[in-house]
Amino acid sequence: MPKHIVTTIKKIQYTQSTREISDESAPEFKIISQLIHPGETVIDIGANLGMYTKYLSDIVSSTGTVVSIEPIKETFEILQHIVRSLKMNNVLLYNNAVSDSQDTLLMEIPLYENGEENFYEAQVVKQKSNSAYRTVLVNALSLDLMCSSLNKISFIKCDVEGHEYECLQGASSILNRWKPSIYIEIQGNIEDVASRGYKTVRFLQNLSYDIYMFRGTTLWKRQPGEFNTNYFFLTPDHIHNLKAQQTIALHV
Repeated sequence: MPKHIVTTIKKIQYTQSTREISDESAPEFKIISQLIHPGETVIDIGANLGMYTKYLSDIVSSTGTVVSIEPIKETFEILQHIVRSLKMNNVLLYNNAVSDSQDTLLMEIPLYENGEENFYEAQVVKQKSNSAYRTVLVNALSLDLMCSSLNKISFIKCDVEGHEYECLQGASSILNRWKPSIYIEIQGNIEDVASRGYKTVRFLQNLSYDIYMFRGTTLWKRQPGEFNTNYFFLTPDHIHNLKAQQTIALHV
């Protein structure tokens, strides 16, 4: 099937599925909904096809702003169609990568077993690792540069397949000034001092963040030896506010 027809079909399918996103679409949504509020400014790094962008757009409402960032051109084209079709007028779309500085990065797109490109797991690489995988050059900007004219940032979602540390390094001003709540995917053993995940955790801990895990609507402070793929990084102020709302179970 020609590529443009496949893209058109995807636009139709994903627009419909994204339209139906609600609190029940992902377990973490019930916690995210307590961390952000109408009128706030939030960021979706690695927006992919807009699942989080749509949910965040609904929560912050017409008075808030969602900065939605997706570096892969093909994915961004579908995301842009979804955002326009669903009239998410509070969403600012960016087709670039996020890093610690303005740069040009190499991204590698792996393949599914059936041979189709897996845009969801595209990642920044220093050099091509597999001759069967396509690579693309993408422009990268820091969050501090991208968001310098925006109001207080209250929440950041980050899913960047191993490039988390650089993304957060480039958001140092935002993190120090606004202390947004953070929801981030980190693969591997975050206690391994040689891992990128360890560097990411230590960076945030040095900014007074603690690491939390969740199950359903229960949020607990991570203990040594406990691992997940997705973590919340929250400050004492975030926890104080969650306790005051009394809508989720907390074990801190």
